[in-house]
Amino acid sequence: MNNKLLLLNDVHSEWDDYGFLIGGSDIPADTLGKEQSIEIAQKITSMFSVNRILTSDAMNLLKLLHYLQTNSKKSLEGAVVYTDTLRERNFGVLSGTTHPLTSEIFTHSRICSESGESVSQCKDRAMTAIKKFCDKYPVGINLIVSHPFVCQIVSNVLLSVSLTEVGDFWFQKGSFILFDNQLWNMEKQGNVLEN
Repeated sequence: MNNKLLLLNDVHSEWDDYGFLIGGSDIPADTLGKEQSIEIAQKITSMFSVNRILTSDAMNLLKLLHYLQTNSKKSLEGAVVYTDTLRERNFGVLSGTTHPLTSEIFTHSRICSESGESVSQCKDRAMTAIKKFCDKYPVGINLIVSHPFVCQIVSNVLLSVSLTEVGDFWFQKGSFILFDNQLWNMEKQGNVLEN
C-alpha cells in the first residue's frame, strides 16, 4: 500500500456578512463544536482507513482523536503524535481582516510584530514535522490535523503553488485533501461536513 497524506482542517473560519475574516484557533467548547468534531471523525473514518495521526495538542482535537482511536474500522497502528509545530501561532493577527487584506498581509515576510513568525518560517517548521512523520511511517494513511492557515501553507507547498496564496477552501472546518506521498499528487479533496 502506498503512503498517503490526508490533510484536515478541524477549525472553522469564514468571511462574515461584511467581508471580514472571523473564527478562532479552537473549536468552540459548546455543544455544536463537540458535535461537529464527532461528525468529522465519523465521516473521515468512513471515507478513509486512517493508520496514524499527527496533530497539535490543542484540546479541541481530543474528541476527534478519541473517536478515531476507539471507533476506527481497524485500530490505529499505535501512532497518535502531538506536536506544537502544527500550531497556527501568530496567524491570529489575520482575524478581522478582509479577504484582499488577508492575502496582502499573508505575503509579508512577517505577518505581525517583531516577535512574529513569517509564512516561510511556518512552512519550514510544519513541513519538517510532516516529512519526518511520513518518513517514519511510510505505509498507509497519515492523517495530519491542523488549523486553516497551516493547512493552507502545507497544501501550497505540496501543490507547488505560491506559498502565500490564500483561498476560501481551508477556512471551512472539515476541509481535507488526500495526497499521494510519492509525488505529492492530490487524489481527492472536499469537506466532510458537506458530504
